[in-house]
Amino acid sequence: MIKFMKLQIVARTDLGRVRTLNEDNYLVVHNIGADEPKEIFGQFEQQKLGSLLIVADGMGGEASGEIASEIAKLSIAAYVQENFTDSDVQFSDIIKILENSLIFAHEQIVDYVRENSDSFGMGTTAIVALVFKEHVFVAWVGDSRMYRYSKNGRITSHNYFEGNVEILTNDHSLVWGEVLKGKMTPEDARVSKQSNIITQSLGDVFKMPNPDSHIYPIYENDTILLCSDGLNGMLKDSEINELFNKNDDIEQLSLQLINRANSNGGNDNITIALCKVISGARYSQSEGTTTAEVVKGNGSRRIHQVNEAKIERKKRRKIIPVIAFLALIAVVFLAFSLNNYFKEKEQLETSVVEKNKKDTVLEKNSSGYNNREKSNTVDSQNDKNQLKRNKVKTPTNKPKNKEEQIIPEIPTTDTLEHKNHNDRDSAFERITPMVSSTTSTVVQNEEEVKVENHQKSKHIEELKNILKRLPKKYDDENMEKRFEKIKNDIKKIDMRDTLKLKRIIDDLRVFERDLETK
Repeated sequence: MIKFMKLQIVARTDLGRVRTLNEDNYLVVHNIGADEPKEIFGQFEQQKLGSLLIVADGMGGEASGEIASEIAKLSIAAYVQENFTDSDVQFSDIIKILENSLIFAHEQIVDYVRENSDSFGMGTTAIVALVFKEHVFVAWVGDSRMYRYSKNGRITSHNYFEGNVEILTNDHSLVWGEVLKGKMTPEDARVSKQSNIITQSLGDVFKMPNPDSHIYPIYENDTILLCSDGLNGMLKDSEINELFNKNDDIEQLSLQLINRANSNGGNDNITIALCKVISGARYSQSEGTTTAEVVKGNGSRRIHQVNEAKIERKKRRKIIPVIAFLALIAVVFLAFSLNNYFKEKEQLETSVVEKNKKDTVLEKNSSGYNNREKSNTVDSQNDKNQLKRNKVKTPTNKPKNKEEQIIPEIPTTDTLEHKNHNDRDSAFERITPMVSSTTSTVVQNEEEVKVENHQKSKHIEELKNILKRLPKKYDDENMEKRFEKIKNDIKKIDMRDTLKLKRIIDDLRVFERDLETK
């Protein structure tokens, strides 16, 4: 015969000191197998299917946050009531039921918003805990939280605890994400101005929630606390631990927790649900196990092993993207290096080819120059020989008288014309290649000068037109300074420098555009 735990449950909600509307809600069901869920405060023996605790923190103000939290608590309870009917169900199936109950509640709120457009923007956080077979099963969306107070020792391995109080859930909030990264402490997150920014909620029409969940063992004298952020936002964890240590009676504890939150400011609605194990599985420190675990075998141990395996898988899943990212960087770096290598190789080959071409041209020019030198030398020698041949020779016979000796032989007109014609032809042959080369260069330079002068004229004309369009004075001091600077640059510029002239025109265009926008 299975022995059921004896529990005591207390739940309360309070408006706080600042808000005018309480948007929080809670629901406690001592036996979810009953035909109609009902609350029983005080001590009772747990029934076959366990007990259910729900806390929801509505948001939206005028957009009906209290309606969202009301829909959430009723939808969660109804879903669990309908789907959790077998006490022999696997623990993993219980967790799935709790997660699905949150998704079901989300869909109900979204349907309500679609039918009531004036409620657009409303939503709620929600946390649901099922106390069943010496374990607490918890699932949540948002920043509503669950604590465990126990003098038996901790059941978590993280550092989010204070004295005998430990946090069993991770808030879906911006600041708690920084806590998980090690960039904030829980206390830093609590007092942060961004502590009210949550990353998940029920009722968001644009985003489906992704609930988190856990399974924890609970022992005799343990107390479970579910609360909205109106409590843990106003109290340090050390204050919560202090009040737990002072109060064994959770009825008095619930009142003191709410009073302390209001004393510290009461900036938000405050809702709590407390569940204390009056009698149940006893914690055995020497064996590191519980009586219930010994009786049932290794069921709880297997759960812990499953949780550890999940943690290990999560670690591996976190490492895989890092490795993939590093591999991607390595591939990109290798591709970049290879690309640079082939570019440099191509440039080197191109430079070698260009150098060879230049060397070939230089060799040809040198050969042509030598040939021209040789040709000039030969032509010069031929000219000399021709001159020698054309010289008037002294007759071999001596003149018979003095008159014949004094008067030289005068060449005829035909002789002179023939000589001059030969001289012109040889000179023309030597000069022709040089003149043709020089003429082509001069023509090319003249064309470039014409184009450049045309561009200068065009730029100068454009500069004048822009200056004509611009006013002489400006009300804006910055615009006045900019225009003075441009005018100084114009005074200093050499109008023959096309590049500087174009740069000044670009500056004037930008100045003119900025002036139009103002």
